[in-house]
Amino acid sequence: MPDAAIALNAILARLFWKNGKVPAPGFYDDIQPMTSREREWMKQLPIDEKHIRRELGLFLDVELANRLHPLEQTSRQPAVTIIAQEASSLAHKSNQVLNKATAVVSCRIAPGQDRHKVLDAVTKLLMKDPPWNARVKVTPSRGLGPWITDPTGPAFDAARAALRAGFGKEPGMIGAGGSIGFVQPMSELLDNAPVVMFGIEDPLSNAHAPNESLHENDFIKLTKSLATFFDLFGRN
Repeated sequence: MPDAAIALNAILARLFWKNGKVPAPGFYDDIQPMTSREREWMKQLPIDEKHIRRELGLFLDVELANRLHPLEQTSRQPAVTIIAQEASSLAHKSNQVLNKATAVVSCRIAPGQDRHKVLDAVTKLLMKDPPWNARVKVTPSRGLGPWITDPTGPAFDAARAALRAGFGKEPGMIGAGGSIGFVQPMSELLDNAPVVMFGIEDPLSNAHAPNESLHENDFIKLTKSLATFFDLFGRN
């Protein structure tokens, strides 16, 4: 009997990009390039490979997955991740050949891309010539398209001034990948209105992790920033 778990892992290994690009033809089509202004903003931020390694707790000999600046990779480039995999249960393991294995493949879509094209590129890569001629089924989940806003205008001017007042620091400009599903349709419903979101995290907050937290002082500074923002923006 062919082992379904081995077949699945052989297929998923096709997504290995060895510090380059995901080897799926079409995966990088139509990406909106960063502007010179955005690159200048990125250079002003105190974040580099050394900083990223320290925050992630990487072993010294573990390489980063690509050669791009970490902020460009996380905000303006697509990515692929295996976020779940199952063939049997460790708690109920036994010596048997498994006939079925599943995995969840997550793709981040970059600004400018068509999520259907990305899905097609990854599907073709995963379904081509499976080991032992095993049966491969790719089931798309409900995904989100890319969304980006231009951070200029009175709302963003007020937001920067409010954060400056609340935190006593000059705000930095950084793109951020995310998956808040209502943002794009809400913006489109309001005639493509710009969206200002305040997502306050300290470096040790571990956002979305089981031990997520936020320093009490950041709550206070955020409250002051929000009050200042509504006051400034309400005057326009």
